[in-house]
Amino acid sequence: MKRFALITLAVLACATITAWWLLRGETWTLTFTQQQIEEHLAKRFPMSKQYLVVLNVQYENPRVRLTEGSSDVHVGLDARMEGGVFGKEIKGSADIVTKIAYDAASAMFVLHDARLLKLDIVGLKPELADEVKSLANKLVAERVSGLPIYELQPNDMKTASTRLVLKSVAVRDGVLHVVVGL
Repeated sequence: MKRFALITLAVLACATITAWWLLRGETWTLTFTQQQIEEHLAKRFPMSKQYLVVLNVQYENPRVRLTEGSSDVHVGLDARMEGGVFGKEIKGSADIVTKIAYDAASAMFVLHDARLLKLDIVGLKPELADEVKSLANKLVAERVSGLPIYELQPNDMKTASTRLVLKSVAVRDGVLHVVVGL
């Protein structure tokens, strides 16, 4: 039994080393259109989050914008807060900028390091704007960072081997180019 385990371990080690040797330095480019990213994110929305037991915030209608030459993904969201001030519904929208990261454990490309760029809330008093924007920035980082935009399929040898390193991300010709490799 011990001998079988050692032989199996040796075969797996040889296969891994051979695959690495054959594929080292190889890169593959995955491309995503603005519409593909938007459609993938739309599967996660609407999403709700309850705050302070009485406030329920609904995030919906994700809109994606890619900027030529940038590695950022801009996401717009609508937000609705039910049970707000004096039971009045509050509506607004947020523009967010985020990076792309690779989560090796789940083999997914995810939104990462989300930051609030702009916040518009209907009827927000100017004296509350800075405090609300600060809170909204924390909520954006919590709710948007980690959202997947693509999952590698383990049955494809190329993509299975690319689970190791994200090399670069850039928008060219209106399409997000993600380069991965060993």
